[in-house]
Amino acid sequence: MAHLWSTLWDKAVQHPVWSKVIATVIGGLALAALLRALAWVWRAFRRRKAPVTPEPVQESPAVDASIPDPPALEPTKPRRVEFKGIVWRERGGELLPCCPKCDVELTCRHAHAGIDSRFTLGPVRYRCGECGWETMFEGRHSHLVDGLRRKLARDERAKNVN
Repeated sequence: MAHLWSTLWDKAVQHPVWSKVIATVIGGLALAALLRALAWVWRAFRRRKAPVTPEPVQESPAVDASIPDPPALEPTKPRRVEFKGIVWRERGGELLPCCPKCDVELTCRHAHAGIDSRFTLGPVRYRCGECGWETMFEGRHSHLVDGLRRKLARDERAKNVN
C-alpha cells in the first residue's frame, strides 16, 4: 500500500498540472497558517497596550427650582378588545387572542396543519387549553389580526373626530 501511494505521489509531482495544484494547496495552507499567527500576535499586542483612563464625569448643571416637574403619567391599562367572539389583549405592541370565558391566551392552529402546506390557507382554530373553549375562522390568523387592527384604527379616528 505504501508503495502504491509513493508511486502516485511521484507521478503527481512530475505531472505539470498536478504539481501546480499541489503547490497551490500547500502554499494556501502555509499562507492561512501565517495569517492566523499574525492575527494572534496582533491581538496579543493590542491586549498588552496600556489601559485607557476614562474621562472624568462632568457635573450636571444645577436644577432650576422654578421649572415645574412634568405631570406624572397614569399607567396605561392593557387594551382589551372583543372582535369576532374572541377577546384580544395587547402585550408589547402585539395583539394576542384570549379566551372570552377564562381570559387565558388561546392557541392558534390551522385546522388542517400537518397534512400539507397548501392547507395553511384553510380555517384557523383557536382553542383554550384551560376551559376547552374553541372556535374556527376561515382564512389566516394574520388576516384576522389585520381586520382587528383596521377596526382599532377606525375606532381611534372616530374618537379623535368627536
